Amino acid sequence: IYVAWLFGKIQTPEINPNQIVITARPDHLGEGYTNFVLFGGDSRSGDVTKNLNTDTIIIVSLNNKTKEVRLVSVYRDNLLEINNSLRKCNSAYRIGGPVLAMSMLNMNLDLDITKYVTVDFTAVVDLVDMVGGIEVDVSEKERKEVNKYIYETGNVAGKPIIPLTKSGPQLLDGVQATTYARIRKNVGDDYARTERQRLVIQKVVEKVMKSDLGTINKIVNELFPRIATNFSLTEVLSYAKDFAKYNISKTSGFPHQKKSGTIPGRGSSVYAVTLKSNVTILHNFLFDVAEYEPSETVVRIS
Repeated sequence: IYVAWLFGKIQTPEINPNQIVITARPDHLGEGYTNFVLFGGDSRSGDVTKNLNTDTIIIVSLNNKTKEVRLVSVYRDNLLEINNSLRKCNSAYRIGGPVLAMSMLNMNLDLDITKYVTVDFTAVVDLVDMVGGIEVDVSEKERKEVNKYIYETGNVAGKPIIPLTKSGPQLLDGVQATTYARIRKNVGDDYARTERQRLVIQKVVEKVMKSDLGTINKIVNELFPRIATNFSLTEVLSYAKDFAKYNISKTSGFPHQKKSGTIPGRGSSVYAVTLKSNVTILHNFLFDVAEYEPSETVVRIS
């Protein structure tokens, strides 16, 4: 009863799974894997169910047999097909919510994602603080960029702002860590930013694994209201019982082979070279399939 009450705090908009477009179901996806997507948005209202660009899009693949977890960040400025038009992929959630965003990933990448989790970036601030901060090796360039934007993060989150006074390995609080995960100008653009996001996720998971029941209970109580998902309570409990067994083993970004430039009508963009070959690389990375042949849909978009 208590767990059900806690789960009731999560935003769970009704989603018809039949509306999620799946154009290919490769045999290797099968029952051995659970694939879902983690969206991160900047919601000033706390409502993360709609009307926001998702500047964080991370495909999460769980190997249910080995308990191995692999993460792939889809670059926010990546041009993919959305509603029969090439657009930046971070706009899909704003245009059509999680249904369109998941459909976009499925169509362009030959996936079968029907589950999602969306979080507001201010929830990450609180989560890092609740686990006592995370250890990160910050370069001097990163330190300067963090200090440029740390005030915006702190003001939105309503948290104390402590600029970084040194580079190198150090303990970051929630505002510092979240700002570190969001910076991109002068420090590797979106490619390096997604690496920082995945690093922060790994560090937080490591700390949560070591947390006591009281800390985990506090995390659930305070963060669940700022999360949206279509996972059911039964599914959450099923994965929660094996939580400590899962291990994040590999992380990467998509597309792997890419170019960038200013596209008329789209602005600064990233595009796969080619989409077809990058989808083959993606399936090799996530599912260890060496010679995957992409679907006709991917070939057409490519």
